[in-house]
Amino acid sequence: SIAEPHASVSRNGILVHTSAAARYSRLVWYDLRSGATSVLAIGPYFDPKLSPDGSRIAVERAEGTGRSNLWMIDARTGAAEPWSHAPELNRKPIWSPAGDSILFASNRSGSYAMYVRDAAGSGPERVAFAPARALLMWPNDWRAGGRITFDLYEPGSGYNVYELRA
Repeated sequence: SIAEPHASVSRNGILVHTSAAARYSRLVWYDLRSGATSVLAIGPYFDPKLSPDGSRIAVERAEGTGRSNLWMIDARTGAAEPWSHAPELNRKPIWSPAGDSILFASNRSGSYAMYVRDAAGSGPERVAFAPARALLMWPNDWRAGGRITFDLYEPGSGYNVYELRA
């Protein structure tokens, strides 16, 4: 498994660690003109992505060690609700250029694949791309015309950036 470490061991063998679920962040609006800030949400949130129309935020929320799902946050009120309900890690949401779909990575099958689902969360998820064996993979950008860039970890060469063309 590939992950960032959140632990340390002393010379006498004592281990200290933290659970990913214990790390809380604040989603904050920042007014560039006045410098004023306002907290929108607090929780174990990662990788927030604002919808193209600015009304919603798709975000990963840790739900225990080795498990996360995507949540949808109202950008005006901060109201949050779960958007995905799959086991394992569901991460790195990316909005379609039109704002009608979300692409994300998940390791629910034991290997990473990218899935897409309508932004309303009412339709089924479908596999967008599933390489033979992906230890770690996530989408970076979804441009007009269906071009998707993503990172893929490959043993021997490390992290590589690829582009899918629809």
